[in-house]
Amino acid sequence: MNVIKEIQRINEQEANRDIDGSGSWHNQYKDSAYLYVGGLPFELTEGDIICIFSQFGEILDINLIRDKKTGKSKGFCFIGYQDQRSTILAVDNLNGVKVMERTIRVDHVSQYKPPKDGDDPDAPRKFEYNAMPPTLEASSSDSNSAPENIDEEDPMAEYIRKRQEKRKAKKALKEGREKKSKKSKKDKKEDKDGRVKKERKEEKSRKEDENDQGKIEKRERSKRDSDYREDKSSRGERSSYRDDKYDKSERYSHDTKYEESRSSENRERSKRDSDYRDDNSSRGERSSYRDDKYERSERYSHSSKYEESRRKYRDDKY
Repeated sequence: MNVIKEIQRINEQEANRDIDGSGSWHNQYKDSAYLYVGGLPFELTEGDIICIFSQFGEILDINLIRDKKTGKSKGFCFIGYQDQRSTILAVDNLNGVKVMERTIRVDHVSQYKPPKDGDDPDAPRKFEYNAMPPTLEASSSDSNSAPENIDEEDPMAEYIRKRQEKRKAKKALKEGREKKSKKSKKDKKEDKDGRVKKERKEEKSRKEDENDQGKIEKRERSKRDSDYREDKSSRGERSSYRDDKYDKSERYSHDTKYEESRSSENRERSKRDSDYRDDNSSRGERSSYRDDKYERSERYSHSSKYEESRRKYRDDKY
């Protein structure tokens, strides 16, 4: 009881003087996250004690001292927090508090020694976090999915089970669709590649056929020409190519001769006309052009008179 009152007095003095941090008496226990709790009712279990002290932080370990023969509680325990600052809150707020008509003592523990494993004094001490909540492992399922283990006494058990089954079916359907879509995409790609390969192969074969057909036609044409030349040579005649060449050269020679004769005739005619004009001009007569014009007009008049007499004869007769 004296320790409880002393702790309360020190806390009151620190609160009045505004002492905090390194100047506080709590600072000497900064390396220990364990508390000593004494004066507990004998009826309390570990779970009850955790419910009282968990309001100041996460409890990882609790060691309620029990009688080895009877297993009954001896009224004190050791509590280990996850954060050392939780021990300061618990000491300041729960020291001297009455629980089931009994005043409890809450104080720091500088060096906590875990209990031994068995009665052997040389046995290693057992140090385990028996109050730490189980670590949740990451699951591949959705974060909103319900746990697999369902409490049958829960009135919502049937609903939870149906919801789990529905989610499983939905997930399986989604996976099946994704698998089917991947397969269909792969099949489409393979079909497209096969179709492209087939088209390329057909195009190549078509070009090869055209080339072969052209080669065959060229071979047949050359064969026909060779047969024709052999036939001509067997009959003592020239080949078609030589005949064509000879005909062309012969036509060219005829054309040149004709042009030369025409040009010579024109030159002679022009010379005669010039001589005729010179002769007429020396005799004081009209030029050849005027003579020709006169003769043409005279011929025209004679022909018109002839046509008129013919027309008159037809009219008189009919």
